[in-house]
Amino acid sequence: MAKFCPTCGTQLEFESAEICPSCGVRIPTTSPTVTKPESTTDKIKSAGKWIAICCGGIILLMVIAAFVYGMSGNSSSIPASTLSISQIKSQAQAIPYNSLMRNPDTYKNTVVYFKGKVVQIQNQYGDNYILRIATKENSFLGYSDDIVYVDFKGIPEYNGDRILEDDMVDLWGTFLGMKTYSALLGTEVTIPEINALQIELNGVKGTTSNSAKTNTPSTVSDEDGKISIKTSPGKAQIFSNGKYIGITNDCHWSFTNCQPFIIQKTPGKYRIELKVSGYEFETVDVQVNGGETTTIEKRLTKVPIRED
Repeated sequence: MAKFCPTCGTQLEFESAEICPSCGVRIPTTSPTVTKPESTTDKIKSAGKWIAICCGGIILLMVIAAFVYGMSGNSSSIPASTLSISQIKSQAQAIPYNSLMRNPDTYKNTVVYFKGKVVQIQNQYGDNYILRIATKENSFLGYSDDIVYVDFKGIPEYNGDRILEDDMVDLWGTFLGMKTYSALLGTEVTIPEINALQIELNGVKGTTSNSAKTNTPSTVSDEDGKISIKTSPGKAQIFSNGKYIGITNDCHWSFTNCQPFIIQKTPGKYRIELKVSGYEFETVDVQVNGGETTTIEKRLTKVPIRED
């Protein structure tokens, strides 16, 4: 054990020394051993170690936080919309189908609007459904092209009426990007994917029902509503509650560029009859709401020719 002068702290060369060579003070034989004072360099080294330990701890915490945030950020779940239905509709954009296909990253997370026919409804799991909706009308097959892949939370229905295959609907939703799935025979199909925010029935085209649907607001306005009517073939006589109203325009089997016949009515229930010589007559019951337009699009069926 080293021995130091109790007065000046000088280390003594010999433990048996009785006089300090530096200060000349007599060293008592029973003098306690004195520990050498810590130098400034040692203090700096000690502080540096503590600083390094603290910095390392902070970096470790930052790495852990980044990992946890990354895990939550990569979640595929879609948060429920906090927008009201009116806000969703006002923000929605009618982006062309081909634009979504060509530039999906440009429009990702954009609220979009489409009108089309439900070609397939599939229950994925629980209350999660997948709908495939055709958004483009073919002149011969009706709505059958430009399919979108729709994720729907809950049972697809509108105003208590369940949405079925072949129903015409209006769709508002968030564009998620492109969806690739395996079709029949293992063929891979890539189409736009939309998270549905609102789906509403639109008319009776493509269904077997004779009740037209309208976009019913939460409160019915006192102002007049409208009935929009298209038939194929055209020149169909229109009767409202038995009263002759007019004749539809000729749509040539395509409703896309056809001008509808518009009837303005006070809110209430009406029975619309469509009559063309050589075709079966059609009867459609409608509910007209103030400030809303009810759509009727009908392809009339030819009367079979009797063979005697």
